[in-house]
Amino acid sequence: MKTNQPQKNIPPGWQQVKLGDICDFKKGKGLPKDDLTNDGKYEAIHYGELFTKYHEKIENILSKTNNNKNVFLSKKNDILMPTSDVTPRGLSTASFINKDGVILGGDILVIRPKSNILHGLFFSNFVSSQKKEVIKLVSGTTVFHLYGSDMAKLRFCLPPLPEQNRIVSVLETWDKVIKNLNKKIEIKKQIKKGLTDQYVYKRKDCTEYFIEDLFELGRGRVIAKNEIETNPGNFPVYSSQTSNNGIFGSINTYDFEGEYLTWTTDGAHAGKVFYRKGKFNCTNVCGTAKLKPNLQANLYFICSYLNYITKNYVSYVGNPKLMNNVFGKIQIRLPNIKEQNEISDILIITDEEISKLEKKLSLVKEQKRYLLNNLITGTIRTPENLSIK
Repeated sequence: MKTNQPQKNIPPGWQQVKLGDICDFKKGKGLPKDDLTNDGKYEAIHYGELFTKYHEKIENILSKTNNNKNVFLSKKNDILMPTSDVTPRGLSTASFINKDGVILGGDILVIRPKSNILHGLFFSNFVSSQKKEVIKLVSGTTVFHLYGSDMAKLRFCLPPLPEQNRIVSVLETWDKVIKNLNKKIEIKKQIKKGLTDQYVYKRKDCTEYFIEDLFELGRGRVIAKNEIETNPGNFPVYSSQTSNNGIFGSINTYDFEGEYLTWTTDGAHAGKVFYRKGKFNCTNVCGTAKLKPNLQANLYFICSYLNYITKNYVSYVGNPKLMNNVFGKIQIRLPNIKEQNEISDILIITDEEISKLEKKLSLVKEQKRYLLNNLITGTIRTPENLSIK
């Protein structure tokens, strides 16, 4: 029988429970994607949206439908989980909805507390914190499933409802900060895009070039983890990841020196372009572009420009790809070098502002993760006099 490990140290005042003892389990109904429409009469949630559009709390219903026949409707304090996915981890996600009457599609597991003992948002945060415990209940090989009968066996420590409310209030405070920072970052990115539009796309006095006319194109090499572990140094190794500026590690030798553009050739981030300067290395999922001799161009400007258009050249047949032969055929429009430099100076300032906000966002997310993991397990207790908004 599938089960998860109970928490060993139960905080005072908390109780060990089985989810099935305090909740009922329902299933959404129907609602194919074709039934979703922007101008529908009835709010609806498709199970696929639980993966991509909703998080621990569903605040705004994003989809609508005109079909309200033979449907399943939400109730306040429901918890929604997807029931099938190609990965077990994809099923370890839960979303709290505090609204009656929303149409819930098929493949949605609806967890409905039997009484006022469980705050739905507390439980969706529990799932976010304790994904491994939920994954233990998933079944399947190529396609994975999560059933209500398995979730009913989930054992966890339940604090009294007042403490659940306080925990939720603390976490929502951090969520609001995260939401505001995301908005600020998006505004800055739109400003940057507007600058590119204004200075490039809408100008008539630009010269058109193919990338291969301006750059000598190359590729990184295979750099395994053991090379990084056995040859530590100060020269960065760039790879396909976008976090940490794409740095995979660092070694004591370098393959490239000077100003380059690099881009991700394979995988989820295919087409992402980076400006590189100095001495560095690239793995074999990176293309490299070095300005040809006797040519003048501002690589930072071109990098910013390319990041708005490369997505149109990525092949999404199988593994996403943007290989050298396709990258070289990308056509760009450039103003004169003086204007490129002036625009680049503005873009650098904007990018620095975005970078500062992203670092702050990363820090706040880490703080929330720490609080989440410790509040949900009772390692950190909320003060009883905490004001709840």
